[in-house]
Amino acid sequence: MYPLNDPYDFGFLDVGHGHSLYYELCGNPDGEPALFLHGGPGAGMTREALRLFDPQRYRLVMFDQRGAGKSRFEDCLAENSPAALVKDIETLRAHLGIDRWLVFGGSWGTALALFYAGAHAEHIRALVMAGIFTATREELDWQAEASGAAAFLMPEWYVPVAEFFTDDLAGATVWHKMQGLFERDPDGLGRQAAQIYMRWNRAISRHDIPYAVLDQLKDSEEVDFRCMRIVAHFYTHHYRPENQQEMFRTAQGLAGVPCHIIHGRYDMICPMQTAWALHQVYPGSALHVVQDGGHSGLDASIAAQIIDVLNSIESEG
Repeated sequence: MYPLNDPYDFGFLDVGHGHSLYYELCGNPDGEPALFLHGGPGAGMTREALRLFDPQRYRLVMFDQRGAGKSRFEDCLAENSPAALVKDIETLRAHLGIDRWLVFGGSWGTALALFYAGAHAEHIRALVMAGIFTATREELDWQAEASGAAAFLMPEWYVPVAEFFTDDLAGATVWHKMQGLFERDPDGLGRQAAQIYMRWNRAISRHDIPYAVLDQLKDSEEVDFRCMRIVAHFYTHHYRPENQQEMFRTAQGLAGVPCHIIHGRYDMICPMQTAWALHQVYPGSALHVVQDGGHSGLDASIAAQIIDVLNSIESEG
C-alpha cells in the first residue's frame, strides 16, 4: 500500500435539506480524477483507503455521505436515500469541475456506484468495485441472521447478537428489530443495539488481524450509533427486492465502461454469489476472486488486488 498522504484541499458542500458534505482532494492535483465511495451506508470515509491509490497518478476525491463522518446535518436521516446520494455525487462532480472520473466503491459503495452509473454513465470512465452488495434481503440475512453464513462460521461471536435481539419482535429480521429500538428508545436500547452489532460487524469484516485486538479498532460510540441508524433506516425504507434487478439492468447497458469486480472468497458480509451474478450480466467485466480474502478492502490480500487493478487501468487520453 502507498504511504498515507494529507489532502491538498478539503471543504464542505451544501446539498440542501440541512446536509453539508465534507470532502477531501488527495494525491496529484493534476492527476486522473477518481472518486472513492465508502460503505455503510453511514460508515464514513477512512483515511487508510488513500493508500490504495497511487498519489502520483490519481487526483482522488473522497467524501462523507449524508449523515456520515465529518459531514454536517440537522438530522442524519432527513432526505437520506440512494437517489439523494446519487444527486450529491453529481453535485460534487460539477462543483469540482470534473468531466469524467474513475469510480471506486466498496461494499455499500458498490451499490451506490451502480445507482450512480444508472443515472450518469457518461461521466464514468471506469468502475472498480470491491465487496459487491446489491441491497437484497438474502445478502443482509447472510451477515445478520442466525440462519446466515456468518453466524454459522463464527457462532461464538454471534452469541451477543442472538441474545440481544431474540426476544424483541419475534419473527422480524435483526434490522427491523434494530429500527424498532431506534424509534422507541434511541438513547437506551438503541445505542446498546448499535454497539453490539458493530462489534459483530468488525469481527466478520476483517480477516487479517487477531480477533483479540478487534475492540481496539472501534470508532466512538456516537459514530457507531449514527452508522447503525443510517443502515437500519436504509434497510427499512430504501432496500427493495427490485434494487438488484435495477442494478443488473444498468450493468447490462455499461458495455463501454470498463469494470473490475473484486471479491473475497470468504466474504462474510457480502456473498460471493452476488459478485458472480453481476459479472455474468456486465458485458466485458473482469472478475477478480481473492481466494483467501474476506470483506474489508484493507485486508492485505484484498488491498493488494485493488492496487493491482487500479494500476492496470489505462490512462484516458
